[in-house]
Amino acid sequence: MCILIVLIFGGNIFSLLIRLLLTDSKRVQNLLICSLCISDLLMGVYLIGIMYKEMITRNEYYKHDWEWRRGPVCKSLGAISVISSEVSVFTLVFIAYDRFLYVVHGLEYKKLSYRTAVSLLVITWLASSVLAILPTLKEVAYFYENGMESFYGSDGICMPLQLGTHSTAWQYCIAIFGVINLIAALCLIFLYIRIFYSFYKTAQESTNVTDDHRTMAKRFAVIVLTDVCCWVPVALLLFLSLRSHSDNENLYAWFSICVIPINSAINPLLYTFGAPTFWNSVTKWFTKHFRSCRKGWFKINTDG
Repeated sequence: MCILIVLIFGGNIFSLLIRLLLTDSKRVQNLLICSLCISDLLMGVYLIGIMYKEMITRNEYYKHDWEWRRGPVCKSLGAISVISSEVSVFTLVFIAYDRFLYVVHGLEYKKLSYRTAVSLLVITWLASSVLAILPTLKEVAYFYENGMESFYGSDGICMPLQLGTHSTAWQYCIAIFGVINLIAALCLIFLYIRIFYSFYKTAQESTNVTDDHRTMAKRFAVIVLTDVCCWVPVALLLFLSLRSHSDNENLYAWFSICVIPINSAINPLLYTFGAPTFWNSVTKWFTKHFRSCRKGWFKINTDG
C-alpha cells in the first residue's frame, strides 16, 4: 500500500503542478486533467487514513473495531473514496469525449469549450459530493437499516462496496458502482474505440503508417484495458453477489484497497507522462524560461 500511495501522490502532484504551469497549452485538456489529478489525490488521502489506522491498531484492531466503524473518521474516509472514484470516472469520460470531438469530428463540430468543461466539472464535483455525503446523514433512515450505525462502517476499510441483498442500502451501492460507473466505463471504452477506428482509417488511407499512429493506438489500448480491469470487475462482483447469499470478504478487501485505487496511480502515466504532446509543451516551456533566465543573467553581468 505504501508504494501505491507514493505513486498516487508523486505522479498526481507532479502532473498537477506541470499542468498548472503550462498555461499556453490546451486549456480544456489541462483543466480536465487537473480535476482528475485532484480526485486521484483524494484516493491517496483515503489510503493514508486506512493505512494509519491499521498501523496504530496492529494486532489489536478487534478492540477498536466497533468504535472505528461507527466513528466520524471512517465516515469521512468513505465519503472521500466515493467522491474520488465518481469524479475520476466522469472526468475520464469528459477527457475521452473531448478527444473524440477533436479527432473524429474535428471539422464538423465545435470543440468542448472551456466554459462547458468548467460547468461539467462543477456539476460532477457537486453531484459526487451529494452522493458521498448523503449516507453520512442520520436523518436518512434508509442508510441505517438492519441496526447499522454507519453506511460506510459496514466493514473496516470504510468503502461502501456492499455485497449481497442482506447488506445495508445495497441498492444505493449497486446504483453507484454497478450501474452509473459501469455505464460511464462503457461510454469511455466506446469513445476510445471510435477514436482508435478513426486513426486506423486514416492510416489505411495513407501510404504508410507512422510511429505516431502506432504510439497512439498503444496508448488507447492501455487506457481501455485499465478501465476494463478496474470498473467492469467491480460491477460484476456486485451483480454476482446478488445471486449469492455469501460474500468473500478477502476478495472485497482486495478490490477496495488495490484494484480501485490503482487507477489513481496509473492515470498520470496515461494522461500526462505518456502523452507526446505533453512533453513537447514541457520542452517549449523550459526552453522559453531558460532563455529568459539566460538573457536576464547576461544583462545583469553586462550592466555590472
